[in-house]
Order: sequence, then C-alpha cells, then structure tokens
Amino acid sequence: MSGTREIGAEGTGEGLQVLSKAQASGLLPSLMLQLQKDYGRAGLEFPIPQEHIRAAEPTEIFSSLKEGVYLLLMEHFDQYLNLMYAVDLPERYFQGIDPRDAVEAAHQLSGLILKREWQKIQWRRSYPGSDSAQK
Repeated sequence: MSGTREIGAEGTGEGLQVLSKAQASGLLPSLMLQLQKDYGRAGLEFPIPQEHIRAAEPTEIFSSLKEGVYLLLMEHFDQYLNLMYAVDLPERYFQGIDPRDAVEAAHQLSGLILKREWQKIQWRRSYPGSDSAQK
C-alpha cells in the first residue's frame, strides 16, 4: 500500500515529484484543495496563487509553498506549528531537519507537507467511504 508508507525526513526533496505525480494522474486539483483545506484549518492564508494552480506548474507551486513555509518559520512560528498539526505531520518526520538553515528547512518541510497531503488523497482513493475519517 504505497499511499500509507512512512514519509520521514529522508527523501524530502521529492516535493516536486509529488506535484508531478499528482499532475500526471489528474489529481493536482485534489492535492491543492486538500492543502488549502489544511491551511484553512490552521487559520492561515493559502500561500499559493491561483494562477500557479491554474497553470498547473509544479515548480511555481512548490516555490510558493516553500516561501510560505519559510515565512512561517521565520516570523510566525506558532502558526507554523498550527499548520504542522492541521497537516497531521508527526514530529518524528521533521526531527532530522537542520533548523540552522531556514531556507533548506523550508524546502524539506514543504516536501514533507506535500507528501503527507498526497497520502491523504491516496487514502481517499483506496478507501472511498473514509473521507470523514481523514484530516
């Protein structure tokens, strides 16, 4: 069951791969909707401009997400923690990230967020009646 495997800090550079996979499978809108929903649950403004989503450009989407995560890390750490809770990223997934390099941390965290959101989409596809159980 590939949709439920661990998503720890190893391989966190796969954020663009997740976006490309979602785009290729026609699920990029679902992934963006899930991400937007979790940003809303955290009480945050969604950092990805609609024109990037409409253009379905993974590089631009990832860049916007990374910039938003970076700003949260640097200026609004409590809101960053709210986002991690809303996305449902266990602490063990991001413990190996070096906090001294905020740009790299934002890059890795963005990858982890996308991978977790992709897991949620895959879960819903595998278990269609379980939407209310997923975050």
